Amino acid sequence: MSSASPPSLRGPNYVAGGSYRPSYPPAPPRSQPAYANRIAFKPSPFYEVAGTIGRAMDLPILPGNRQTLNFPVTLATTDLERLKTRSWRVMLYCAMDTNGMQFAIHDIAFPHQLEIKVNQEDVKANYKGLKNKPGSTKPVDITDLLRKTPNAGNAIQVTYALTQKAGPFSKFTLVANLVKKRSAQELTEQIKRGHVISKQKVVQEMVSKANDPDIVATSTVMSLKDPLSMSRLDLPCRSTEQAPTWTCPICNKVVSFEALCVDQYVQEILNSTSADTDQVTIEPDGRWSKNVATDESANQNGAAHDDDGDEDDLVEIVDPVKIFKKENSTALPSHITQTPPLSSREASAATSSARTGNKRSSAAVIVISDDDDDEEPVRPRKRQ
Repeated sequence: MSSASPPSLRGPNYVAGGSYRPSYPPAPPRSQPAYANRIAFKPSPFYEVAGTIGRAMDLPILPGNRQTLNFPVTLATTDLERLKTRSWRVMLYCAMDTNGMQFAIHDIAFPHQLEIKVNQEDVKANYKGLKNKPGSTKPVDITDLLRKTPNAGNAIQVTYALTQKAGPFSKFTLVANLVKKRSAQELTEQIKRGHVISKQKVVQEMVSKANDPDIVATSTVMSLKDPLSMSRLDLPCRSTEQAPTWTCPICNKVVSFEALCVDQYVQEILNSTSADTDQVTIEPDGRWSKNVATDESANQNGAAHDDDGDEDDLVEIVDPVKIFKKENSTALPSHITQTPPLSSREASAATSSARTGNKRSSAAVIVISDDDDDEEPVRPRKRQ
C-alpha cells in the first residue's frame, strides 16, 4: 500500500501536517479615483455658478519656463439659450490645488504671469486681486469672445510661467463655469427683504453697555458717509455675527453676505436728517443730535481764509514808469543786466507801502522802472 497522501488531502489548501489553509480569489487592482471635473470655489453673492463647461485643465508647476496649453470649449444648446440674457456669463475660474485638498473650498487665484486667448483674441482682464487680500480676485469673463452657435468649438489658449511659488506638490486648475451674474441692485433688494436689526434692540445694547460699571460711557461722533465712496449712506447694513466672506472697511472684520442686516436705528437717523448732514453725535442712552459745531467752525475758518486770500492774491501790474535821475550814470554795454538805482527802488517801495495801507480799497502795485533813456548813447567809431 502506498504511503502517499489521499487525493482528498492534496492540493494548495493543505500544508504539511494536514492543516487547512483557505484560499481567496486574487484581489482586483485598486482603481484610481475619478478625475474631479469640478473644483469647489468659495461662493460669491455676485456670481451663482450653474455648471461647468468642458473639463478642468491642470497647469503643472514650472520653475522658469513658459508653457502654452489649449483648452477646448463647446457650448451646449441649453447654454446658448441662457447666454441670450446678459445676466448669464461664461467665466474662467482658477485655483491653486494642493495634493490632498481635492475637497477643500478654494479662493480664486491665477498664476503670476498669465496670458489667455479665446479664438486667437487676447483676454483683457485683471488676474490679480488686492495685495495681501486672498479671495479678492474676480473670475474672468470670456462670454463676448466665444462663438455662440450650435456645435461650434472654441479654442482657449493659456500661456503661463513662474509658478514655483505655488509649491512642489501644488498645481493650478483652470475651469470654465456658466454663472448667473447678480447686480448690486438685486443684492440690495435681497438685503431689504432679509433680516433687520430693530431700533429698540440697538438702543438696549447701547444702554446695557453704558450701565456697565467698568466702562465710562461718553458721547461719540458717527459719520453718515460710506467709507468707500465717501457719499452719504442710503441703506445702512451691519452684521450680527462673523463669518469669512466679506471684510468691513472700518473694523476689518469679516462678514458673510447672508449675515448682513438693515440697521433701523441708523436708518431713522438718515431719514430725519438732511442730505448735507455728514455727522451726528450719539449719546450713551441712544439719543442723537446733529453735529453742527464742526460745520460752523469750518465755515468761520473758511471765511477768514477767504478774506486773507483775496488781499494777497489781488495784484495789479501797471505800465512801466520812467524815473529820471539828476546824477550822471556810466554807460554799460547792452548785454549786461543793470540793477535799478537806489532812487528808483526807494520810489517803488514807497509807492507800494503807501498803497498797502488800505487792502480792501486798492490793490498792490508793482512798478517797473526803465533807465535806458538816462544812459548816454554809445558814440560810433570813427572811420579810418
